[in-house]
Amino acid sequence: MRFLAGQELPTSFSITVTPDMVQQYAHASGDHSSIHLDDAAARDAGFSGAIAHGMLSMGLCTRLLAPLQGGTLLQFDARFLSPLLVGQTLHISGRTESVDGRIVNVVFRGASKEADILHGSFVLETSPLHGQTAIITGSTRGIGKSMALRLAREGAAVIINGRTQEGVDAVVADIQALGGQAAGVAGSVADMETGERLLQAALTHFGRADYLINNAGITRDRMAHKIAELEWDEVLNVHLKGAFSCSKPFLRQARTSGGTIINVVSSAGWEGVPGQLNYSAAKAGLLGMTMTLAKEGARSGIRVYAVAPAALTDMTRPLIERAQADAAAGNRELDSYWQVGSAEEVAAFVRQLLVEGTLAESGSIYAVNGKKAERLTLTMQREALTSKGD
Repeated sequence: MRFLAGQELPTSFSITVTPDMVQQYAHASGDHSSIHLDDAAARDAGFSGAIAHGMLSMGLCTRLLAPLQGGTLLQFDARFLSPLLVGQTLHISGRTESVDGRIVNVVFRGASKEADILHGSFVLETSPLHGQTAIITGSTRGIGKSMALRLAREGAAVIINGRTQEGVDAVVADIQALGGQAAGVAGSVADMETGERLLQAALTHFGRADYLINNAGITRDRMAHKIAELEWDEVLNVHLKGAFSCSKPFLRQARTSGGTIINVVSSAGWEGVPGQLNYSAAKAGLLGMTMTLAKEGARSGIRVYAVAPAALTDMTRPLIERAQADAAAGNRELDSYWQVGSAEEVAAFVRQLLVEGTLAESGSIYAVNGKKAERLTLTMQREALTSKGD
C-alpha cells in the first residue's frame, strides 16, 4: 500500500481475548505471575479476572503490519490504558500520523465497548518499491498475477493487463482489497495500441511508470511439420511483438527518467523443446531483444533483464502433468526440466531484481526455479573449420 498522512490502515480488525491467548503471551514473556494465569490470584490482586500480559500488545500490532511486506519496523511502543481481561473484545485500528520519504509514523488504538484500552505507535521504513509504478502484462493469473500482488503489497502501484475486462477487474479488486493501488487495461499486447494504453494508464493514474514486466504469453504446441500459420503467428505476436509494443512507449518516456524492463523468457529459447518450435523461437527472440535494449538503454539509465522462470501455473500445469504421466508410464524419473517451483517464488526473485539489480548487470539472463536462482552466461564457442581436399 501507499501511505499518506492521516490515512487509515486497511487492516482494522476485532479480536476477543481467550485464556489460551493470555497464557501464550505470558509464557512467551517469561513472566509467570499468577495474575496472568489464574483467575483467583488475579481477583486477590484486585482484578476481576486474569489479565493479559503487556506483550500481547505486540501481537496485536503485528496484525496491522500484515499488508506492509518489505518494510522494516524501526521503532515500536504500546501500552494498555487499563487491564485487558479474558472475554473482552477489542477493535484494533490504526492511521498514519506523518510520512517523511520512506519513513512512516503510525498510531493505533484498541477500543472495547466501554473505552480505549490500548494505545501505541510504530515507525516503519517502507519498501524501496513504495511509490513506484509497475506495468505487468499477462497479470490476471499465474506468474504475472503473483508478481502484481507481491509488488502491490510492498507499496508499488500496478497496471494489470489481460485479454478480458473481467479478469483484469478481478485482480485490480484483489489488490485494492489489500490496501494497494492498481488500475487495469484489457487488451492483447499483440496490438500496438495496447502498449500505448498501458503506459498512459500508468501516467494518468499514478503519474509515473518505473517498471515494465513483459510477461504475457501463450502456447500453441505442435510438432513443427504440423504447426499452422495461425499458430505460428499467434505465439510470436503475443510474446515477441507484444514485448515490442509495450517496450517502445515505455522506453520513450524512460529515456529521461530511467526505468527497468524485465522480459519473461524460457530455457526453450536457448535449448529448444520438441513440439514448441513457435514458443522456442519467440523466447529466443526475447533474449536478443533483452541484450539489445540493455545496450541501447545504458546511456539513459535503463536496466533490462531476462528472467526464465520454472513454476507451476495454469499454463504450465497441463504440460507438467503430461510429462509426469509419460515418465510414470515409462517407469523413469521425471526430467529436471519439469520439476518446478511456485509462481510466488518467481515473484520474490523479481522483487529482489527490481530492488537490487544494477546497471552493470543490465542485459543479464536469470533462471529461477523455486528458491534457486542462477545468472546465465550464453556464449557462442567458435571452432575453426578446415576444408577437406578431394
